[in-house]
Parts: sequence; C-alpha cells; structure tokens
Amino acid sequence: MNELAPYARLGNSECAVIFDALKRIVNGPPLDSMLVDESSPANSDAADILFASLEELGFIRINTEYTKQIRRINELKVNLGALQADLPSTERRLNTLSVQIKHAAEQRSKNRLLKSKSKQWEEASRLESLEKERNELLKKRSSAIAAAQELRAFSEHVQYALNKDDSSARYVWIDHAARCLTEHGQMLLAGIETVPEKHRHGRRLADVLTLGGLLI
Repeated sequence: MNELAPYARLGNSECAVIFDALKRIVNGPPLDSMLVDESSPANSDAADILFASLEELGFIRINTEYTKQIRRINELKVNLGALQADLPSTERRLNTLSVQIKHAAEQRSKNRLLKSKSKQWEEASRLESLEKERNELLKKRSSAIAAAQELRAFSEHVQYALNKDDSSARYVWIDHAARCLTEHGQMLLAGIETVPEKHRHGRRLADVLTLGGLLI
C-alpha cells in the first residue's frame, strides 16, 4: 500500500475530531493502573467510533495479549465482587448456625432413650439440615477467598509481564482494549499539533496537513 494512502483516506475527516481521538489514546490510563484496585473492574472510556478506522489504517495498534489479560482481570473482579457482596450476611448466618447447631446437638443427645422414634428422627433431621446449610456457607466463603487469591495471583502475573516489556508503557486501556499509537499515528498527531488549535476546528485534515505552518 502507498504510505500516503492512509492519510488520504482520512483527508476529508475534520481535523479536530481526528486529533481528539489520537489524544485520547495518548492520555488514556496506563495498563498497570488497571491492576491497582482489586475491588472493582477496570473502567474503560466510551467507544470512539474513529478507533476502528484508525486501527484499520494503521494509526492505532491493539495488543491482543494484553487486551485478553486485562479483560480476564475484569472478569475475575466481577466474580470476586459478587462473592464478597454476600460475605457479611454469610458470616452473620454462620454465627447464628453455630449456636443453633450446638443447641440442636444438645437437644438430640438429651434423654435420648425416653424419646419416641419420630422425635429422634425430627431432631436428627434438624441437626443434619443445619449442618448442611453451614457446610454450604463455608464453601461459599472459601470460594470468595479462592477468588481473591486467583485475582491477586493473575494480577501479579500480568504486572510481571508488563514490567519485563518496555513497549507496554506505550499502551493504554481505552474502549475495553490495550491500544497505542503506531509510528504513523505519532507522526500524524505531531503534524496536527504544529497547527494552532483554533485552526483545527471546521477544517479537513488534508487541508490542515497541507497548509501546516501557514495557519497562524
């Protein structure tokens, strides 16, 4: 493809709109900032309709591996959040069950020989039911702990990968993906920045790039 072809295809677009889209990539949150807060999913700016075109034309690049990893972290955060939301009520119920189970066990063993078969069955069933509920809640609590550990371990794995990769600093998390400007994107942005802001609005990108420094 002719190196100027991508610029030509954007030529009729308003310069200010292209500039704003490119600057959103430059000023987006770095990837490692998405790993800081374990309590909530990583936020992402609203989709920019220009991103797809800028990516197709080679001005923006998506790192698919980092995108998959951050999305996975978001999934783990959502799962952990749901589990942790129920923890306070789970703990309260476990405390109540502990008392109820102790009382039910004492009642079952008291004067056992004097009780009818139906009464013994009733008390055994109640104790079994309480213990079953407690076991289910303990599993639920264990799941929350395991989810937190999985999130922490995977976040540390991603952080280690980011630290090893010098190029990761170029990427930001925006529109649910790890994006950065390519060399052509950086050149395009630099070219637009040579023109005062007041001259970018209402002008075609092609006109701004052609006139450049003449617009003063």
